[in-house]
Amino acid sequence: MYRGATRINLDGKNRIAIPTKYREKILIESSGLLVLTAHIYKCLLLYPQFAWEPIQEKIMNLSSFEKKSSGLQRLLVGFAEDIGLDKASRLVIPSESVSYTHLTLPT
Repeated sequence: MYRGATRINLDGKNRIAIPTKYREKILIESSGLLVLTAHIYKCLLLYPQFAWEPIQEKIMNLSSFEKKSSGLQRLLVGFAEDIGLDKASRLVIPSESVSYTHLTLPT
């Protein structure tokens, strides 16, 4: 669990820098293997890959014939992307995720 609110800027190449206070913990806990997905509240969720796998399994065990659960499956699993940090501790946010969340460049 990463606590606290931090302002994060998106650059022109859809990259965000991981705040310093989280970098080491993310690298240690995840070995740089992360999953980024969308949330129903138009935000993004970032998980270490090992933490995402059981969440995905629970989501996929929901009924695909119920409107709410199939919507969650399409959103959370459909937007899920394996993602890694670059050498500057940045994440490249897929353009579909940028559009979904309405992320914009700072003005």
